[in-house]
Amino acid sequence: MQFQMPQFIDVEDKIFGPLTFKQFIYVAGGICLGYVAYRFLPIFLGVPVALAVAGLGALLSFYQYNQRPFIEILQAWVIFKISKKLYLWKRDPIRQADKTKQQSRQGPETMIQEKIVSGESISQISRNLDLFDKKR
Repeated sequence: MQFQMPQFIDVEDKIFGPLTFKQFIYVAGGICLGYVAYRFLPIFLGVPVALAVAGLGALLSFYQYNQRPFIEILQAWVIFKISKKLYLWKRDPIRQADKTKQQSRQGPETMIQEKIVSGESISQISRNLDLFDKKR
């Protein structure tokens, strides 16, 4: 028995002509708020505000930046502007004390020991490797 698998499930349905529901709400809201601003504000102030609000509605509906909707870009910008921007690093004394306690619990047998290699031993190792490579 064969079943048909749904495809394009991440594409929103077009409800109002060529617009999705969200796009329709953004456009309608921008037009309505623009009309209210034009109607109730003086003409020299109402026209720019109406155009700005209608333009914002159009941007929210249709504009994408790096395949991301403009509403996400606007949200990230607002969060950036209202958040604290000074990041200070402070050492946590409790965690630092825990680390020193854990290191003191470990015996000397579990600690890594560094071996100091002199210049002569490095050249000797290099010579042995060259000889080993030539034998092959």
